[in-house]
Formats: sequence, C-alpha cells, structure tokens
Amino acid sequence: MKMLPPEWEQLWECTRSGNEVTDEVTFHALEWLYDNRTKKGTWFHNPFRVEKKNKQGQFRLISWAGPQLSIVHLAISRWLKHEYVRKSMDASTPGAGGVMVALRAHGDNKFVTLVDVANAFSSVSERSLSAALRCLMDDVTEEFLDVLLELTTVDGHVWQGWSVSKDLFNLVMLNLDPVVFDQLPFLGVEIYTRYVDNLIFSSSKPYSPITLERFLRHVFKQCGFLLGPFQHSDQGRYSYLGVMVEEGNYRPQDVKRYVVEIEKALQHPCPHLYYWTILGYFSWTLSVSRDNIPKELFEVFERYFKLVGMIPPALQRLMIMRYQMSFADLQN
Repeated sequence: MKMLPPEWEQLWECTRSGNEVTDEVTFHALEWLYDNRTKKGTWFHNPFRVEKKNKQGQFRLISWAGPQLSIVHLAISRWLKHEYVRKSMDASTPGAGGVMVALRAHGDNKFVTLVDVANAFSSVSERSLSAALRCLMDDVTEEFLDVLLELTTVDGHVWQGWSVSKDLFNLVMLNLDPVVFDQLPFLGVEIYTRYVDNLIFSSSKPYSPITLERFLRHVFKQCGFLLGPFQHSDQGRYSYLGVMVEEGNYRPQDVKRYVVEIEKALQHPCPHLYYWTILGYFSWTLSVSRDNIPKELFEVFERYFKLVGMIPPALQRLMIMRYQMSFADLQN
C-alpha cells in the first residue's frame, strides 16, 4: 500500500476495524478518492428525487454515494458508532431498543408533544459537524477535519441517502440533546425521547405546549435545524412511527391494512408465498402490542399460520394463553 497524506492516514487509522481485509479495502477506497479529488463527480451516482412518505407532492433529494465513497462511509459510520454515537440518546442506535423503547418510556402520560426535525440529515452542515467534532475529539487538527468534511459533505451539507448520514446527525445531537434536557424541568416536561429525528415530550401534568414549541424552535434553529409541525395531545392518544398509543396501550397503526392483506393471502391459491411478509407483520405487532394483540388481527394471524402449518412459537404461546383464559371464563 502506498503512503497517503498524514491527515488521510489518520482517518484510516481512526476507522480501522481490526479486520485486515476490511481495513485494506477501506485503505484502497481512500486511496482512490484521494487520487480522484479533482474529479469529484466520479465519487457519486446521480441523485434522484423520491416522494416523502405521507406528504403528497413533497420530494426529497436522495444522493447515492459511489462504491469507493460508500466503503469509506461505512468505515466512518462504524467508527462514529463505536466512539461517540453509542452515547447518543437516539433509540435507533444498536442496543438502544428501537421505537417501542422510545414510546414506552412515556408510560401513560396524558400530555404529549410530538415533532420531527425537517430534512434532518441534509440540514447537518459543515459548521455544526466541525463544532461537534471539536467538542468530542481531543487535539483534532484542522487538516483532519477538512478531510472528514470533504468525505461527508457536499456543498457544505450532509446528503440524504448516505449510510453515514444518521450517524453524523446523531453526532451533532450529542451536543443538542443535553441543552434540551437541562431546560425540560423549567418547561414542566417530565420525559423526552428521540428516535433519530422524531422527538416526543410528555408529562403526567399539564404544561404549556406553546412555550415548549418556542423553546425548541429556538435551540434547534441555532444548530441549523428547522422543526416540522408540532402535534399536541392532552388525552394520551397519538400516533408515532406506525404505532397508535391510547392511554399507555399500543397497537400497530396499520391493523386494518394487515387484516385485509392477510385475508387476501388466505384466499390465495398458494398462501405460502406470503409467509415471510405476514411473519414480518406478526413480529412487528408482537413488539408493539406484546400480549395484547387486537382481537381481529390475532384471529387472522391464527387462521393464516394454521393454514400454512408453520405457527411461530410466540403465537403458539399466545394461543394457549387465550384458550386457557376462555376456558376459565366458561368455568366462571
């Protein structure tokens, strides 16, 4: 392997995984990117637009990194997760527990505020990244920062669609989350959780949603982020990332769609074709509702998996439990 400039070599040292093959591939990718710095168009595939989910007529620009840049992004992502982002409060980070951990932390709090960060990843700027890295890294050099920013930003911003984008956003949020936390007691908010760019605030007692909104818009704007519309509930009923919440009870938002899809599979000449899709529905429903799967959904799950002859152990356990409860009711 030929020598890279010191700051590029330093980045490679930071991102080394300990696997010789992986590290050699990363080195050659960095080498190629360095040799092609004057032809940066070759670093990327052509960007494309996709419609935003549940937002008619709105599109986001997706950038697809080329093969060499993708390899380096994966290495940077692995390094950031190990060194910094694991300290993040983002419930989507490995080991953090996911959407349901973020939701269940709020228990049966009646007063809830939800908001997301608008265009979160593409709003991460060179300035905010540089500030975050200076806070987190000891003796970071300008040359090292320049290389890292050159590889992770285009026209001064992170692009949507890169494997490293979420980690860069969480890196900036490592400095912003504590600012939010420190002020929550003064705002009357008891719980704050975050799943990437989706935020929830709640309390068992009333607070001023307007004051909370003003505070959040102010502090996020200082870091270059704009917040989307705020949703407030004072009845403990709201939806969040595909989950319906009602007074501390949870169910998938797509219960009716799941029932329709499973009924279609039941009528299909070869219902086995849908097995993995419906198993995915069941796994998600189980993680959301645990033992309290809605009755109409439980019944179609039971019919389908009995029909194909492959009943998941978790469903088998729930079936036995429900039969026992029904038998006990009959005896009473």
